[in-house]
Amino acid sequence: MYVNVLAKQNKLYAQDVAHLYEHMIIESFYQKIEKELHINSGVIGYIGGNTYQNIIFLETWFYNKTISDMFKKYIQENLSLDILDLSIQQCEAEDREIWNISDKHVLFDQFNLLDGTPWVNGRTIKPFIYSNEVHKNASPIIIKKSAKSYRSVMIIINLKEQSIEEKAVFIRLYVIIEDLIERYTRLNGWYRLYSSSTYQDGDTIYSKLKISLPKNQQTNKIIQTDLQTFITNTDVNSIIGLINDHFHEYVRQKTWTGRIVDDLHNIDIIVGNYHITKLATKERVTKIIRNIHIEVYTVKWSKGE
Repeated sequence: MYVNVLAKQNKLYAQDVAHLYEHMIIESFYQKIEKELHINSGVIGYIGGNTYQNIIFLETWFYNKTISDMFKKYIQENLSLDILDLSIQQCEAEDREIWNISDKHVLFDQFNLLDGTPWVNGRTIKPFIYSNEVHKNASPIIIKKSAKSYRSVMIIINLKEQSIEEKAVFIRLYVIIEDLIERYTRLNGWYRLYSSSTYQDGDTIYSKLKISLPKNQQTNKIIQTDLQTFITNTDVNSIIGLINDHFHEYVRQKTWTGRIVDDLHNIDIIVGNYHITKLATKERVTKIIRNIHIEVYTVKWSKGE
């Protein structure tokens, strides 16, 4: 796994500006990958961000060195403004708010100055006391809480009536499938609230994703149909290299059994990561993805299950 931990200090601007900047950094890189490598960026690994009053954190876990090197180069470039509206929608869905930009010129000036503040390697940060008591320029973002404008849905990713070999591969492949689905939701301006590991119900094993989205967008039935088509039509040939990198990462895990004990809390299949990787052929991965069944239903809002 190629891990990057980065931090950027935000000494002048409101947390909302920095939060939006964080979303734009992440979304812009996903779209860069899709444009330049012609793949679904949901398979590259993980990019996460956290924004506090005066500091922004980014953490990335990539399966592939090429992707990691692209990110290191990208993070030195100026922020692309092409995905402003989509990033605003993601922030709104995350906190169930309505955003209005009162002055885009001021916002872009603040982004430019944030661009000029260097990212620091999180591994090398010396001890310092965090304080949010810093001067902040006026925010050009006007925010109104609007919980009633949003709803939450649970997406269930089912694999039914398959062989023990297919189920064993799904124990690790579900991470990729969840990430592919999250890529679909991010492009709609929605926000992932929660994701699970694998569970078992009779002969079905499954995982879960909880999503926040506006109430006026797409019924559960439409989401379910669109996601089913999206997953079923996934081009495995174009991403099998990264899927293989994902499985080989589990083999490299140094911690004793690499989650076998954790698996037994939820499922009754015992299998080692090395053997799962041998089973994860392109043909078997394709079969699993083609047999995934998606369910979508409404749930109460929370950032956990």
